[in-house]
Amino acid sequence: MSDPAALAWTESPGAGGVVPVAPLRARTRLVDALLTFGAGLMAIDAVMSAALAINLGVDSGELFYFVFGALFAFLQVAACLWTVVAFALWIHRAYVGVATQSEGRMRSPLVAVAAWITPFVNLTLLHSVLLDLWRESRAGPELGARERPAGFGLGWAAWVVGVVLSVVATALSSGVFGVLIASGESPWSLRNGWVRLGAGIDVLASVALGFAAIFATRFVKSVEAAQSARLRSD
Repeated sequence: MSDPAALAWTESPGAGGVVPVAPLRARTRLVDALLTFGAGLMAIDAVMSAALAINLGVDSGELFYFVFGALFAFLQVAACLWTVVAFALWIHRAYVGVATQSEGRMRSPLVAVAAWITPFVNLTLLHSVLLDLWRESRAGPELGARERPAGFGLGWAAWVVGVVLSVVATALSSGVFGVLIASGESPWSLRNGWVRLGAGIDVLASVALGFAAIFATRFVKSVEAAQSARLRSD
């Protein structure tokens, strides 16, 4: 049986008494829902940005673009913040779930959370944090160091590319380049070439981040399932 300290937060009544179950189930469902919702927002954002990039309806509906775009951006920011918090709580609980049995092989849960919420660090250190979590959840040290979830490389690449392109697109679309480099249009006009270029790049960023979100839903489910199976077998 597992160490009592490891099961203190995983106990639930069962037919044979106290049965250890993965504590991630509720948080996994929440993160899965938020990531799926976020992927949907990315799809909508890609369509909007594509329409702006090709000047579809901008001449007659610039006010609509601004008003709807502002409301949609607010929704995206709110969903992003909820997802960041929910995923941070998920990572912490997932690490606690295996840290007591890892015999010092893993980083602390707080370090894992910091790797997620810290800018730039979440494009580097987070990679090994997630892989360590997946490997330890599945089989501990017996799992080869080269083992990784199916599609992890593609999902991670999509995340990094999406974040980088999103930063570039935001800089372009915010009018920064239009202010620095003189052009015929107002730097904040939707007809400004820099703004439209930013919209085009945002299409690629949204597609990449949407794919990363879809992979992330698979990842959190696989970790939850692995921890549940491991705890039940102990």
